[in-house]
Amino acid sequence: MMQELSAKPQFQQFVAGQVDKWRSDGLPLTPELLDLLRKMILGRDWQGLDRFPGWSMQTLDLSVSGVKRIAASKFPEKRRAISQYLDIGSYDLDHDGSVDLAPSAAENAQPAAEAGLQTQMGAGIVMGDGADPSRWPMHAESQRMAEILNRISLNGQQGLAAGALRVNVVTGAAMQTAGSPTELVRALVATGHTVEVDDKRYFANFGHLHFNGRDVVMPFWIDTRVWVPGTFHSFRVPVAHAELEMRVNGPSVNAVLAFYFGDDGKAEFRTTDLLNQAWVMDRTTHRYRGADAERAVALMGKEVATYSRAHLAHPELPIGGYYTLGVCQDSVAVVEEELTGDVTLFPLTAEPEMFAAQDEVTAILRKLPSDRGSRRPGLRRVLGTIPAERAEDVSLPEMRSDMLRVQTAWEFEKKFGRHRAEWWFSPPLLLVEALVMTLCFAWILWVKLTRRRPR
Repeated sequence: MMQELSAKPQFQQFVAGQVDKWRSDGLPLTPELLDLLRKMILGRDWQGLDRFPGWSMQTLDLSVSGVKRIAASKFPEKRRAISQYLDIGSYDLDHDGSVDLAPSAAENAQPAAEAGLQTQMGAGIVMGDGADPSRWPMHAESQRMAEILNRISLNGQQGLAAGALRVNVVTGAAMQTAGSPTELVRALVATGHTVEVDDKRYFANFGHLHFNGRDVVMPFWIDTRVWVPGTFHSFRVPVAHAELEMRVNGPSVNAVLAFYFGDDGKAEFRTTDLLNQAWVMDRTTHRYRGADAERAVALMGKEVATYSRAHLAHPELPIGGYYTLGVCQDSVAVVEEELTGDVTLFPLTAEPEMFAAQDEVTAILRKLPSDRGSRRPGLRRVLGTIPAERAEDVSLPEMRSDMLRVQTAWEFEKKFGRHRAEWWFSPPLLLVEALVMTLCFAWILWVKLTRRRPR
């Protein structure tokens, strides 16, 4: 896209003006990175731009600290009501109420309009992805279910909701009533519904751009500081997106929801019915059914309340606390840790001390590994977050070879331990190997040159 746009005469002037605007607006890039970005674009270094910025976790920590300082200096403290923070629709937080989930409600739901999903940016650029034809017909039901789950997650939560919402699941002559996410799952199952939860991994797409009808590949690269065996560079991976996908199918409700803590600062149930671009891929790491699905939904509901309290306690945090309170991986890792006793996600950035409430979610967050300022995360978590188990299946060709080498190092690490793996596959050892080979070659050459020839 950049290569084709750069052929336009006004492109360079636009880039120069935009970089100056970013600098004055306090874009979270150091002056050096801003200059590097400008040189890459104006110098048409498209290969370098493809791997920009390639931040380490230490650099991200510094950048977030800078954003916090800018936000504190430019914006006064503002408190938002929970109803503005969470997507709860028209379900009142201050008064008791009830809602019916019945077949008639689904039948009378109006199909959602697709207009507004995409925005024309000019020059052939379109922002936003279109509707997924297999899921969009359920959008109204999914949206309603997400709002209900977000609302009942606050029932009985002092300081968050004064009233309570009751949900009546009606199927024929049977009716089940629920007042919490756990009870709702049980009510759905009792009325003939199936409820499943998938742990999904993708490459994060922060741009959602299309150019002249083609998807624009826009990964945000992280430098893991894991050395790639046989090279002198470290393993860079695109930031991944993780979410918990909840599917409900039955006589009264058919919906598909996602749950995660997003860069909009919200930890909530959401709709997930837009088309993903092919390069982000799709990997299901865990599938929770039965009692595990019920427990997963219960934890998601508790996260809604925990993050809501943290949001109210720290209104000064930019982006709703994203990164400081965690990223999407943290909210998914809470469920993975509790249900599997393991965590296969990277990066994890939540600062548990920012969660004042001593509840179950906070206790789990304290058990999670942290990547804030870390030099080298575990290879298992780095590879576990990538939405492909095999290197040859990765959609980005520039990382396939590196991933294959790192997977080999991981097998070595599992067999011999992390520290030996770090030594065997690190640049210092490669330098030693090169030096030894050079000395051996020099010795052989010296012997050949100084050996006496027979008379």
